[in-house]
Amino acid sequence: MSPSIELNALLRISIRTLLRTVLLAGSWLTASVSTAQEPNVLSVSPGNTNTLSLVEDRCPAFDWAVVRDAEGYEVVVYELPDETDPPAATTSSEPLLQLSFPAGVSGWTPSGTDCLDRGSAYGWAVRARLRTETTQWSRPLLFKVAEAPSIEQVEDALSVLRSYLEQHGDPLVIARPSAASSTQPVPQRSTWSGSPALAGGSQADAVGVRGSVQGSSGKNYGVHGISGSSGDFSSGLVGESTAETGLTFGVTGSTESTDGAGLGAFHNATTGTGTGLLARTHSDSGSAVDAEADSSSGSATGVVGKTNAPNGAGVRATHRAPGGGPDLILDGSEQGQADTILTESALDRASSSAEAFDFRNSGGGSLTLRANGLEVITTATDRDALGDLACADTQIPVWNQTQGSWGCGNSGTAITGVSAGSGLSGGGTVGNVTLSIADSGVTSAMLATGSVTSDKIMDGAVGASKIDSSEVQLRILASCLPGEAIVAVTVGGDVQCGPTSSGPRPHVIDTGDLETWSSSMALGDGDLPVIAYRDTTNGNLKIAKCNDPACDPAVNGPETVSTVDASNNDVGHAVSLAIGANDLPIVSYLDLTDQTLRVVKCTDPACDPSVNGTETISIVSNTGFAVATSIAVGAGDLPVISYVDDFAIKVAKCNDPGCDPFVGGSEFITQLTPFDSGNIASLALDSNGFPVIAYAERSETSVLVARCNDPACDPTVNGPETLAGQIGDYRPSGRLSLAVDSADLPVVAYERHVSSGVESLSVMKCNDPACDENQSGGEPVTTVDALEPRIGDYNSLALDSSGNPVISHYDATRRALKVAVCNDPGCFSLDDTRVTVESGNAVGRFSSIALDSSDIPVISYYDATLSALKVVKCLTRTCQ
Repeated sequence: MSPSIELNALLRISIRTLLRTVLLAGSWLTASVSTAQEPNVLSVSPGNTNTLSLVEDRCPAFDWAVVRDAEGYEVVVYELPDETDPPAATTSSEPLLQLSFPAGVSGWTPSGTDCLDRGSAYGWAVRARLRTETTQWSRPLLFKVAEAPSIEQVEDALSVLRSYLEQHGDPLVIARPSAASSTQPVPQRSTWSGSPALAGGSQADAVGVRGSVQGSSGKNYGVHGISGSSGDFSSGLVGESTAETGLTFGVTGSTESTDGAGLGAFHNATTGTGTGLLARTHSDSGSAVDAEADSSSGSATGVVGKTNAPNGAGVRATHRAPGGGPDLILDGSEQGQADTILTESALDRASSSAEAFDFRNSGGGSLTLRANGLEVITTATDRDALGDLACADTQIPVWNQTQGSWGCGNSGTAITGVSAGSGLSGGGTVGNVTLSIADSGVTSAMLATGSVTSDKIMDGAVGASKIDSSEVQLRILASCLPGEAIVAVTVGGDVQCGPTSSGPRPHVIDTGDLETWSSSMALGDGDLPVIAYRDTTNGNLKIAKCNDPACDPAVNGPETVSTVDASNNDVGHAVSLAIGANDLPIVSYLDLTDQTLRVVKCTDPACDPSVNGTETISIVSNTGFAVATSIAVGAGDLPVISYVDDFAIKVAKCNDPGCDPFVGGSEFITQLTPFDSGNIASLALDSNGFPVIAYAERSETSVLVARCNDPACDPTVNGPETLAGQIGDYRPSGRLSLAVDSADLPVVAYERHVSSGVESLSVMKCNDPACDENQSGGEPVTTVDALEPRIGDYNSLALDSSGNPVISHYDATRRALKVAVCNDPGCFSLDDTRVTVESGNAVGRFSSIALDSSDIPVISYYDATLSALKVVKCLTRTCQ
C-alpha cells in the first residue's frame, strides 16, 4: 500500500473518530408504542427490521414514506432494554421521544437535547393521521449509535496527521497556479470543525472570510491578503456580502492592540495608480466607507489617511454624480448633521448661528481658499484680507487695485442733494434731509396685495357709497312674524326666524344633501325620537336615534346616525317608520333602481350596524311607478304596509317581523283599487288590527278612505273591503295623513284645494268607521288654518290622549314650520291653537310629528337653508 493511500485511510478513520467525541445530554418525552399491528406507513431509515444497524451520528436523520391524504405523522423512538443482536422482542413501555409532524413532512433530524446516547440501541416507528383515524404503527427499525472513540484512538489519529504534515506539508493550502499549469483546477480548502483561521459560511450570521490572531505585539494579522500579480484588478483580499438586509460586511477587521488597526490595507507597487483600500457601494443611500471611533477621549479618529507620494492624497473624496454634490462632508458635532461640506467650487457649513472657518497652513506658508474662482480667505498676514482692517466712523473699506490690498477711505463722489421722487415731498442739499409722502402721492398701483389691513382703516372712513352692494350686504331684506326672533341671516340678506329664547329650540341632526320629504319619525322607549330619511348624495337610507327626548347634542352628545342600506341603488324613497317589539324600528321604503318595495328590520333600537351587525333588508314586492309607503305594526309584531303601485293602492301583510320571504314565505299582497286610480296613501290600524287607508284619487281631486275587513285585507276572508266615496277636495301634489281614534273613527288631515291659488289645512273627521256617507251622511270637513297659497302641505297628524288632532305642516307664504292644535276631535272650535315654530328660507317642509307620553309634540323637518334634518320638541302641549 502506498503512503498516500494509507494516509488517506487513516485520515478518514481519525476524522470520523474525532467527530464522535462530542456528547450531548438528552431529556425525553414519554409515550407507549404497540408493534403488534401490520404497518400502514413505511419507515425508511435509520435501522433494519430484524437486526441492529450501526449509526455513527448521534443525531441521525429519520425518514419515512409519505401516505396519501395524510393530515400529519406521529413518530416514537424508544430505547432497547439490551444490546443483543437480534434485539429482545420486548420494548420499554415509555418511548424516549414522541413527536408530531404536519402533512407533507417525510423526515426529521434531531438536534440538541433530542440527540441519542452513544453505545445504546434504539428502535423507532411512525404512523399517519388521517381525517377520522390513524394508521397502524410501522414495523420498528432497529439501530445502535456507535461508541465514542478512546483516548488511544485519538492519539493514534493525531500521530498520523503530524507525521504526514512533517513529510508533505499542509495539504489544505491553496497553491498559486503557475503559468504552465494555469488550466489545472485550483484545489478547494476543506471545511474543518472548531474555530479555523479561515472559514466560509452561507448560513445566518456567517461571513465570507473570518480571520483571528492571538498575537499581542509585532505585525500580527487576523487576515493577511497578498497579491503577487502586477496585472489589473489583482487584490490581496476581496470580501463580498450578498445579503440584502441587516448589517452585512464584505470585510470586517478588529484589533485590541493599542497601536493596531482594525483593518490595514497596503499597496506595494511602485508604479501605477493602485489603491491600498478600494471601497464601493451600489446603494442609493449606502456608504462605501463607514468608519467610526467609539472612544470618548483621546485623539480617536474615524478615518486616517497617509501617503508618502509627492502627488498623492491621504484621503481623496470625489463625487461623480452628473448633478453634482459634495465631495467631502465633515460630520463632527451632531450625529447625521453635516458640519462642513467641501466641493470643487464652494464651501458650506450648516448652522443656525454665525460661524467662522479657521484655515491655516501648519508649515508656515500662506493658505488660500477659492470659491467659484474667487479668493475669499487668505492668511491673516496677507494684506488683501479684511479680518484686521478697522476704519473710522465716516470711512468705508476701499480696495486699492494698484497695491492689491484693502484700506480705509471715502466711498467716492459725495452726495450733493436729495430730491423727492414720485409721490414724495421734501428733500434738500445740506444738513438733515427729510422726505415725506405727498398728498395723494400713494396710488392703488403702489400698494402691495394684502398690505392694507382692517387696523389701518379709520372708523367711518368707509361708507355705503364706497361699498359694492353686489359683494357686501347692505341691509336685511325680510322680517319675522310677531313673537319670533331672527336666528340667522343669509348671504342674500334673507332672515331665518325662530321662537324667542323662551320658545322651543330646534336641533340639527344631520347635514348634507338630504331628501327628507321621504323621512318619517316615531318615538321609542323613553320618548326618544327615531327618524328614517334618505341621503340623496349617496342614494342611501339612514336612521338617526336621538340620545335624549329633545335631540339636544349638548345633553348626551351627538345623536346616533347610521346608514342601514347602502346597496349602491337609488334607495330610501317614500320612507315610513314604526317601532316594533323590544323597541326595534321597522322601516318600509322604495328602491327606484330595482323598482321594489323594501323593509328593514333593525337589530337594535338605534339601527347601528356596529352593535349587532348589519340590519336585515327584505324585498317585499316588485313595483311599477311607486310614490308612497306607510307602515304599521300589528299583532305578533307583524308589519302591514300600504303602497302605491302604478297608481293602484296595495296592502302587504308580512308573515314575520322582518317581512323576510325566506322566513315565513312570500308576504300576502292585496290590490284594493284598480290601476291608475289612486295616489299618496296613509295607513293606520283600528282596535281590531284591521288596516284603514286614506288616499287621493289619481286625478288628485278627491280624498277617499278604504277600510279592510281583516288584518290582511283579504277579500276571501270577510268579503270585499269597504271603499268610501268622495269626502273632500284635494290639492294636486300635496300630502295627506291619517289617524284612527279610540272609537275606530278615521281622522284625515290634508291640504285642501279651495280655488285657484288658494289652499287651506283641512281636517275630515268620519262619522263611522268606514267613512260611508250612506250610513251617517257626508263626512264633515273643517278648515284649520288660513285660506292662502300653499298652506297645509307636508302635513303630519297625531291624536293626543283626548283624541284631539295635532298637525304639523308647512306655510309656503311665510316659509315656516307651523303646528295646529285642535281643541276637539273634529277641530270644530274656532279657537284652535296655531303656532309658528320656526320660519326662514323654506324651514319646515317634509315634517313628521309624534306626541310623547305627556302629549308634548316632537317634530322632525327639513331646513333648506342649512340643507339639514332638524328636530324640535315643544315645551307645552300647544307648542307655545
